[in-house]
Amino acid sequence: MRKLVTTVAAIVVAGSVLVATGAAVDVPTSYQGIAPVRVDGNPDCKDLTGWVDPNRTYSTQLRFVSPVNGTSAAGINVALAANVAVGTGIGWYVNPELAESRDMRAVIVKGGSSANVYFYPARPATGADFVDGSMTTPGTLQKGTWKFPALGSMTFCYFPEAYVPPGA
Repeated sequence: MRKLVTTVAAIVVAGSVLVATGAAVDVPTSYQGIAPVRVDGNPDCKDLTGWVDPNRTYSTQLRFVSPVNGTSAAGINVALAANVAVGTGIGWYVNPELAESRDMRAVIVKGGSSANVYFYPARPATGADFVDGSMTTPGTLQKGTWKFPALGSMTFCYFPEAYVPPGA
């Protein structure tokens, strides 16, 4: 019985060390230095309401399903790096002439059964986020190497330019 208890204790300690070691490994951050938040399932912008700020909602959502390099709409463009591992090298940018009018708050990068959400901090009106890269689908660390599923979709949560009535 004592040998069994010792063996179980050794397994628990080894498991704790393994979990602690896994927790200490940094998840890859984006070009902007944003650490992703992993979310199970297929989230969209309304699912993110209140995550950063309890009063924060997103007025506009744009989703690209199975985006390829160069996919674009509403002045938002997807950029996928060539010659990199599947699920990595994902980026986006806003057309320069629209950069100030697209206040990006979050980008959801879906791959496999979960998604990485990149939350962008509030910026002054003249400093809205308009580009990021080095983003990934949700990866798993296997024997010291990150493994990433293929990109399934990208969803952009943002505030468009505020409406200014004519003659104002």
